[in-house]
Amino acid sequence: MRACANCTGQSWTYDENDRHFANPPSGPCLDTAGAPATGVGLVVNPCGNYTGQVWHHSPGTGQLVNQTTGLCMDTAGPPAINVGLVLNPCGNCTGQLWRR
Repeated sequence: MRACANCTGQSWTYDENDRHFANPPSGPCLDTAGAPATGVGLVVNPCGNYTGQVWHHSPGTGQLVNQTTGLCMDTAGPPAINVGLVLNPCGNCTGQLWRR
């Protein structure tokens, strides 16, 4: 994670049809670094029909949920600059709260 700034690398769109989060300038999608499972890191990869790229944003909780596993996007430690992102069980964690 990085501090919020007005830069293209932090601008993401959500496609309601295919449920991908993509970075519009270059097109990569939010994806899992391996088979979606607890503790697996998140990366960006070319968009495709991959289970690690299908997400749901829960407006009630602010969580981003991987549709295949039901696991949430979470910080790999306390939310801070340079902390990575992973899949974890959904819970009442500040590292799982995201705005659209």
